[in-house]
Amino acid sequence: MRMAGKDMSHVFRYWSGYVSAGMDALRALVDRGGIDRVALGTDFGASWCGPAEIAIEAEMLGLALWDMGAGPAQILRMATLGSARALGVEDRLGSIEVGKEADLAAFDGDPLHDASCIGKRAAMVVKAGRVAMSAGSPIA
Repeated sequence: MRMAGKDMSHVFRYWSGYVSAGMDALRALVDRGGIDRVALGTDFGASWCGPAEIAIEAEMLGLALWDMGAGPAQILRMATLGSARALGVEDRLGSIEVGKEADLAAFDGDPLHDASCIGKRAAMVVKAGRVAMSAGSPIA
């Protein structure tokens, strides 16, 4: 498996065959114009993965699609609107638009220039339009 021009199969050891096949399918989907149908997620709750593993998933996806022009902005879109589409809730979640629920997370850093910001501890969380957490502390 090649990502960003480098052989990455060694990274995945036991799972490399599965990951390679999945990346090949992903690249075929993107080649056919389906980048807007890609979601970003983990196996949280079903395996050893925790919610913070999304940062690893974002990095792997970025590496896999880098030579196809996918950068941090596309990865962020996959993590937000792409995931909302996959769950069938894009009419109310996944993007900042009038009429949608105002659930947001703000991070230290700029995910449009550094996709590794995705999945790190949020500096602030807004739920239903109200600040729910700031500087790591819940707001009552």
